[in-house]
Amino acid sequence: MIKSIGRGSFPLAIISTLLMLNGGCAENEAMVYYIAANQTVDEKSNCELQVGGGGAIRPYGYLDLSITDEYVMFPLIESGMAKTEEITGKGPAELMGDNSTILIQGAIIDYEIDPIIEAELVARTGAGLPQGQFVSSAASVESNKNALAALQVIPPFVGQQLRQAEQLMGEPYQAAQMLVNVTMEGQLPDGTTVYSNTFVYPITLCNQCLIFYPVEDCTNQDEAPDLKTPCFPGQDDAVDCRFCYILAQTPAEAEKCLAPPQ
Repeated sequence: MIKSIGRGSFPLAIISTLLMLNGGCAENEAMVYYIAANQTVDEKSNCELQVGGGGAIRPYGYLDLSITDEYVMFPLIESGMAKTEEITGKGPAELMGDNSTILIQGAIIDYEIDPIIEAELVARTGAGLPQGQFVSSAASVESNKNALAALQVIPPFVGQQLRQAEQLMGEPYQAAQMLVNVTMEGQLPDGTTVYSNTFVYPITLCNQCLIFYPVEDCTNQDEAPDLKTPCFPGQDDAVDCRFCYILAQTPAEAEKCLAPPQ
């Protein structure tokens, strides 16, 4: 909601806006430093981030906990931070340095999941999902440009905790949605800490939902010359049962790769 500004307060409003854009005083400027989307990284992008944020956008994710215990997100980060030169009116020769580049340090992660699953996790592990954890990343975004980063928004210790929920792993194809709240943290060259908007990303947690079975014998690797491997097995893209079998670390995991559930 935009409030009207009286004539007497108008100059002060302009000054306050300029200070916020310069970043010297404000610590949380979601309007000028924000996560726009999660970019897709898959075979079409050669498992690489597209420079300039030109890749496809992934509006939601899938994590098959029978295959992996982590999820990596690739946030497209944009900055509307005004250049120091634009704010002060001084040229490069008069400035010691531009204070508008944001040095990305990582993100603060929070989780939201069905309270029943959360209660089961507490009962089984003695703790609920961690909140406010910091996940490191390294990148930078310049004024009026965008940048890409990689964030392990579900680290292995969280994935292992989720695997303890019978409501997720008790039966094949069980699933539940979890919301991952991501707030980027960065720093301006003068040391000011800045935070982005909170980006809410839905991830469907499931058991065996990404495994497909193109052959009868998933242990036979001799007849798999065209076996394709996803960039991040167990995350978002389907996994051939033969590759699933290769990845299995325990007999129980291997058993899930041998045949589709009846």
